[in-house]
Amino acid sequence: MNASPLSRRHTAVRLEDVASAAGVSPITVTRVLRGEDVVRRQTRERVEAAITALEYVPGKASLRSIKRRPVNIGLLHAEAGSANLDEFLIGGLEQAHPNRIHIVAREFDAGRFKNNTPADYFEVNVDGVVVSPELCGLPSIQALLTSLAIPMVAVAPPASTGWEYSVRTDACRAAYEMTLHLAGLGHRRIALVAGKDEYTDATHVRGFTQALLELGFPNAPELLVLGPCTYLSGLDAAERLLDLASPPSAILVRNDEAAAAIISCAHARGLEVPSDLTVCGLSASGLATKIWPGITTMQQPIRQMTGKAVDLLARAVRLKRLGDRNRVANPHILADNLLVRRQSDAAPRTRPKTMFVPSAQQMDPFNNPSSSAG
Repeated sequence: MNASPLSRRHTAVRLEDVASAAGVSPITVTRVLRGEDVVRRQTRERVEAAITALEYVPGKASLRSIKRRPVNIGLLHAEAGSANLDEFLIGGLEQAHPNRIHIVAREFDAGRFKNNTPADYFEVNVDGVVVSPELCGLPSIQALLTSLAIPMVAVAPPASTGWEYSVRTDACRAAYEMTLHLAGLGHRRIALVAGKDEYTDATHVRGFTQALLELGFPNAPELLVLGPCTYLSGLDAAERLLDLASPPSAILVRNDEAAAAIISCAHARGLEVPSDLTVCGLSASGLATKIWPGITTMQQPIRQMTGKAVDLLARAVRLKRLGDRNRVANPHILADNLLVRRQSDAAPRTRPKTMFVPSAQQMDPFNNPSSSAG
């Protein structure tokens, strides 16, 4: 069988050609392929650029060296004490050892970006960065990291942000499944409190309305409240919904902060949660377990998602080392949400109407012999 023009071109490019294009010696190219630390960063970048430009395919011995070469990955996280920090770090470390991956974790600090190089920020050369959920939704973070010119994977980013690689959950599916869960408990008047004019929240609304349509529930636009989803807006949403002539028996909320406000409002009105009102969230945070009752919520499996992100990034880095211009086959991975039940959801309580029949004496409280003077 004759070789294709592309394969002939690859075999025609020698290691010496890469060395000449990069202005280095052949042994330097070999050291870059092996990942030896003796090569300066600027030199290594020139060699890698030449490999890509010439579409050089290393020989079998070099390929083995590349595959054995560890991948250095930076985990960039929010400040200590952030909600997902432990799960984020553990997920990255668990994936590292069996796959020849070295992990360097750093808390984000914009002041540490000196010359916009990975080594400046992480103090060592990293081949790519995995970004934590708290950071990947910030445009300023994305702009700073893009300047590093290395592959990056965002964990649980907002769906509207344009990361090249990401591991996220399906917001539409989360709202859909939680609505079905509430209907399965027996709720028929289900409300949704979601953010306004945000892609993720529009996706939540789509999942919610799809579930209601499939369930055959009547259209009830008064049960959809759009707003900024803060604690104060949660209080306003609760007042609006609970003042309805036919209030909902269950409220599905965009985040735990607004859900906590709705629970507080219900308690102030003398309602029991979940006996009189079920309240569930769509985005878990540390707050879900810090109030009473604990909030039933859709939780993103950050630990498993970070492990997937590290694996995805390692594959992208190894393709780059081989001079492959193609991206990994699946640059955006969807993970399943986890429905975590706590104490804020239950079947709706049905109470018989109070039947009060006053006695003759009660009808005329002033005609009471025991209360007369004498």
